[in-house]
Amino acid sequence: HLLISATTENYLLERLLLIINDRIRLVGALHLNVRNERATEVLQENLKILNALEKRDARATRAAVLAHIRNSRQGLLASITGGAL
Repeated sequence: HLLISATTENYLLERLLLIINDRIRLVGALHLNVRNERATEVLQENLKILNALEKRDARATRAAVLAHIRNSRQGLLASITGGAL
């Protein structure tokens, strides 16, 4: 997350991510303990975001970021509720 935010050269975004980075890692670690395959999915999602940023494709970047957030949220909720959403 920090590497991707650094490529945006958006100081505010970088500062916000630095503030919440520990929480992102904690929640991610908890989720990965329940569903190991999520690590591969997260990597692929972040690569899509990075690829869109490199192409300077705002629509693709937005779509990739929103998909990553949606997938992370759904996966975390599923792990908390035992898969029953």
